[in-house]
Formats: sequence, structure tokens, C-alpha cells
Amino acid sequence: MTLNDLIIATPWIIFGAALCAIGIRLLAGRRPGGRGPVSSGAAHPAEPSAEQETMRSRQTQEGQSPEKKTEARSR
Repeated sequence: MTLNDLIIATPWIIFGAALCAIGIRLLAGRRPGGRGPVSSGAAHPAEPSAEQETMRSRQTQEGQSPEKKTEARSR
């Protein structure tokens, strides 16, 4: 390889390596078990919040939701 060939090939090699790195990073972010982007303190959408957990536990303990209870009281 001559110097002129290296001058032409080097930017394409760097471009290919950068493209591979971006592709690997995107694929790793979509994998469920992989490390995705870290959110800034917000709860993950798949994880229920504390309020939702409290409502679920009340529904299972009392047998009906709070909305149905208020309807029953108003009748």
C-alpha cells in the first residue's frame, strides 16, 4: 500500500468503525437485559409507582376499587 492509498482509506476505516460503534450501541439499548439509557430519577414505565401499588393492595383487600365504593355510598 502506498501513502496515497492510506490517505484515501483511513477516513473510510474511521467512518466504518464509528458506524459500527453507533450500531452496537443502538442494539444494546434495545435489548431488554442490556443496560439502557439511565433515566434521571423517574420511575421506569414498566414499574408501578408506590401510589399504584397502594391502590392495588386496597382493591385486593377490600374486594372493590375506591371508585365503586363511592358510587355505592352515594346510592
